[in-house]
Amino acid sequence: MRLERVVLCAVSWVLVLGACGPVPDGEEWEGAEPETGPVTEAQTVSQQAFIGDLGSALGNAVAVHSTCGVSNQWRTTCGSGPSGDISFVWRAPSTGAYTFTTRNSTFDTVLEIRNYRATSEILACNDDSGNNLWSATALNSLIRGTLLLITIEGYGERECGVAHLNIARR
Repeated sequence: MRLERVVLCAVSWVLVLGACGPVPDGEEWEGAEPETGPVTEAQTVSQQAFIGDLGSALGNAVAVHSTCGVSNQWRTTCGSGPSGDISFVWRAPSTGAYTFTTRNSTFDTVLEIRNYRATSEILACNDDSGNNLWSATALNSLIRGTLLLITIEGYGERECGVAHLNIARR
């Protein structure tokens, strides 16, 4: 299953990027002007924060990934800072209640869950569960097949480490 997903992803990228190739000989882009002069500053590309699709995985450490060196793509609503964040897509395997935690992460985390189909809809956000630096939240009425965007980031400025995402049915 994992190999099929990797192959499908690779083929998709080849098809998408193939459409962005060079202009064929003898053709010009309408309105294009050639650049002149040297490049004066280096260009960098930040590592993207979207890590992947978790399917309907349940259990401890369904995802383990570092937030160090990633860009800050999302501004969480319960303790956001300029720290890098990572995001995952997850699908509810059945109708019911679920808990999401970052227990065993190596840094102070913020956990936010959004509706994947309407990312402005925030379903839950938590910074620190009780006296712990890890985050925890519950969604009590998820419908089977609901897609979530789960984001984990560091609480403080440039706070990063290895994030553990745990998902359990309640």
